[in-house]
Amino acid sequence: MPKKKRKSEKVQYGAHPGARFSISDAQILGEELEKIAIKHKLGGKRTVPAKILLKEATSSKSRLHRFFSWDDASEAHKNRLWVARQYLSHLTVIIEDVEVPAYSNGHYQIVTEDEEEKTIRTYMNTEDVMSTKETRAVLLKEALDHIRSMRSRFARFKRLANIFKNAELQIERLFP
Repeated sequence: MPKKKRKSEKVQYGAHPGARFSISDAQILGEELEKIAIKHKLGGKRTVPAKILLKEATSSKSRLHRFFSWDDASEAHKNRLWVARQYLSHLTVIIEDVEVPAYSNGHYQIVTEDEEEKTIRTYMNTEDVMSTKETRAVLLKEALDHIRSMRSRFARFKRLANIFKNAELQIERLFP
């Protein structure tokens, strides 16, 4: 007896935390990416190059058009800020006074909020991060969050879990 063909199920799309679009917009984006992949014979929704996505969104009739800013001056400024962040976050400092030379970012991103709860991102020289109570607390909280995440992820491996537990205790001692 031949197998029955199932109706193709509608794929559900979501948005990562911090995405610039809502969950309902994610559904629109996903569906449009599927159509673009078929139209351009790309073989799958995950293979749509950004260049093609932008081209398809250019028409004001496209469902994707509203997801982009078409103000070139504003977008150019945003792009330059992004490039500046890339320079700051990818510059490394070579640390040679340890047994094995290590590499560290030359600048560290500190994320805080102002009185109006707007996110403020600043990049500080890594040596200066530990110099103030506020920035030191931000750094230590992030380090602690990462260690706890690793501890949870590798909980099945007792030796690793113990290493992460000890690291967590050491970082907690650094808090004021």
